[in-house]
Amino acid sequence: MRTSDYSAASFTAVSDEERFVYLREQLARCAGHSPFYAYLRGVEVRRQEDLASLPFVTAEDIKKSGSRMICVPASRIERIVSLRSSGTSDAPKRLYFTAGDLERTVAFFREGMGWMCDPGDRTAILLPCASPYGVGQLLRAGLERLGAVPLCLGVPASPEEMDAAASAGPDVLVGMPWQVRLLALRHPELRPKTVLLSADYVPEAAYRFFQKAWSCDTLCHYGMTETGYGCAVESPEHRGMYLRRDELIAEVVDPDTGRVLPWGETGELVLTTLRREAMPLIRCRTGDLARLSDGGRIERVYGRLAADRRIYALQEALFPIPWLWDYRSSGGLLANVSEDAPADCADLLRERLDGSGYHGVGITVERVPASRAAPLYTDKRI
Repeated sequence: MRTSDYSAASFTAVSDEERFVYLREQLARCAGHSPFYAYLRGVEVRRQEDLASLPFVTAEDIKKSGSRMICVPASRIERIVSLRSSGTSDAPKRLYFTAGDLERTVAFFREGMGWMCDPGDRTAILLPCASPYGVGQLLRAGLERLGAVPLCLGVPASPEEMDAAASAGPDVLVGMPWQVRLLALRHPELRPKTVLLSADYVPEAAYRFFQKAWSCDTLCHYGMTETGYGCAVESPEHRGMYLRRDELIAEVVDPDTGRVLPWGETGELVLTTLRREAMPLIRCRTGDLARLSDGGRIERVYGRLAADRRIYALQEALFPIPWLWDYRSSGGLLANVSEDAPADCADLLRERLDGSGYHGVGITVERVPASRAAPLYTDKRI
């Protein structure tokens, strides 16, 4: 049976004292085994607040010096992930993980999914599943331990793959917001009890959309490769996302000055690993805009700090439209709409664009039958 005592989960119930012990051990491991973190030698952190005196780790640091952050012998590295920024030829970031690092992510997935899954529930994973140590397979392992039935379907890219996901009859769906949204529009007959959205910006409008479309609960997960894929997950009580307190310390800082901001204020999310074996990250700037609650939960992630805020305003404006299959940038806005979309649908889209701050943008509308509606995976930047 699903738990209702979310604060008692092993990843949430760890005390501040235990976390401080983990922090000191992590810093000592870095100082003793990583050339990059040589600056930590002789540094004393007497309180968790002292963490703010340490320098940040940036994406550029990881690109240039990631291998110098490693704290274990090469024989213990189980997984290396290379991340290249889209649209650039820059050197990729490389993240390193031991089997123990990956195992703790599986344990987090098992416990977090227990908040929304019962044993026997068919759980569709609409995320990349090909890599043996990628997010899809780690989630599969966690679900199997829970006693649920994982369906590793991958990211649907065609109408046929959309239909295959629907025919699986999932009780729970895990996927990216716009892809799951299209599945709901194409297959309103489905009745999942929960949708877990992850791996992309989650519009506030998604909660109302899925409640109306499928009469189901909608939850959010935030994670990134730097956190071993898992970072924080929302519970059915909808009080923000519970952080992996046994693995991470979260701060929110002023993006310009680096000053730590009080709980409740919005700024850049900064994460410090507590038990990472292969490649600890001390005060890693995520590049994401977020707000923390006074209980240490992540109340909301507002997208990428460097992104045009209009991107997210437009997603909020377009997500609820029932006749819009999907949209993408194409020298303007290309919108795939249903065959029964209003005759003035281009004008209606124009109103949403103007309301989101996009003025004078060209709009191309293509009417597409439901049988051919497919996700548009290109960037939502207009």
